[in-house]
Amino acid sequence: DIQGCFSLSNPVTVLRENASGCQANGGELIGGPFTFTVGDGEADNIPADAITLANSQGMNSQWVVTDDEGYILGLPPTFSAVNFDGAGAGTCLVWHLSYDGEISGAAMGLNANDIQGCFSLSNPVTVLRENASGCQANGGELIGGPFAFMVGDGVADNIPASAITLANSQGMNSQWVVTDDEGYILGLPPTFSAVNFDGAGAGTCLVWHLSFDGEISGAAMGLNANDIQGCFSLSNPVEVVRQNASGCQANGGELIGGPFAFTVGDGVADNIAADAITLANDQGMNSQWVVTDEQGNILGLPPTFSAVNFDGAGPGTCLVWHLSFDGEITGLAAGSNVEDFQGCYSISNPIEVVRTQEGCNVDGGTIASSSGFTEFTICAGDGIPNPFDVQVVNNTGSNRLIITDEEGTILGLPGTARIDLEGAGPGTCFVYNLAFDDSTMGIEVGANVDDLSGCYSLSNPITVY
Repeated sequence: DIQGCFSLSNPVTVLRENASGCQANGGELIGGPFTFTVGDGEADNIPADAITLANSQGMNSQWVVTDDEGYILGLPPTFSAVNFDGAGAGTCLVWHLSYDGEISGAAMGLNANDIQGCFSLSNPVTVLRENASGCQANGGELIGGPFAFMVGDGVADNIPASAITLANSQGMNSQWVVTDDEGYILGLPPTFSAVNFDGAGAGTCLVWHLSFDGEISGAAMGLNANDIQGCFSLSNPVEVVRQNASGCQANGGELIGGPFAFTVGDGVADNIAADAITLANDQGMNSQWVVTDEQGNILGLPPTFSAVNFDGAGPGTCLVWHLSFDGEITGLAAGSNVEDFQGCYSISNPIEVVRTQEGCNVDGGTIASSSGFTEFTICAGDGIPNPFDVQVVNNTGSNRLIITDEEGTILGLPGTARIDLEGAGPGTCFVYNLAFDDSTMGIEVGANVDDLSGCYSLSNPITVY
């Protein structure tokens, strides 16, 4: 398929014989290449009869989708199951993998060149993805890793700032993305080195770089990176393997179901049906359902997801998780963040619950300190001021900052964006932006944010220890 003024020499044949006598053969793929115009909302699947597999051999079979560098983007049951429309512009390669016995390296985020065992890959079929809008965003190439950390020992596990290099990215906007190995978004950190994996429990994360122009949708915790829409492009992923220092075998499992959307504030109960979410493959002596905001801050610890009535929660977005753990863990409390758990535990993928209110068009937005932090520690009571400025983005409606304790009790209603908690004494505070309209009641010192009523929306919190 080479085009232009070129000439190839005669070939030199190299026969590869497996030392173990492995007879696996990935076969020959006949079909393609394929070109799709993506990002227009129309499904872009390769027809089931458009690729023919011939001469494959092996006890086990798997379809593999990689980028053009060989990094594995997906392991679908068949090539026709993949909808390329949400993948952004770029190039994919579709392969067939045959293997006998156990193999390693066939996982999202790894490179197909690093598969080990008795296996064979077919020739690849190229899929070109061209953006309908002429989008030129490029997530770039991440060079570095994979990484492995021994987590749960209290020692910070951060990827060094120099350990991953980003090359050839292009786009007006940039965002780091951390997902699980299924592509579900676990975090959107300001940089990969800001993530401390020590508190994440055992499992596997993927680190990506996202470039985008203009507005995009789907880049939020609990959603899947495969469902991002707009002018965007994701880099190859870098794998982070988290091994528990204690040999912990807990597994939060996989949640199947959702996302869910409710119209709240109308007095009609909004509960997820008991059969609407299925939990699979969990493991652990103890089990707990967890409801958080979009930043992972714990809002509730219900006995089951169906027990939660979202009608009184006001507009916003919740995430529902399943937590498995053995023995004692710390950090399992309202106001804490799921990233702060310590012990032998594992948390599932999250399920998104979107709460809207008729006639209520407020949004608390996203807040951080002017330095970009949403969590830090101060030494209160030493007479030295500890001021910080709060910045709010993407908020709608009347707004004011509120300060609460760990139980949600409102401690203060500062009138400026500069806050100093020097005189607050020891403890943990949370700073929120509250968006509201004239119907909102309960905004007063001593009240609890759980008792707010009317049309309102809370931002993520800034946690100050």
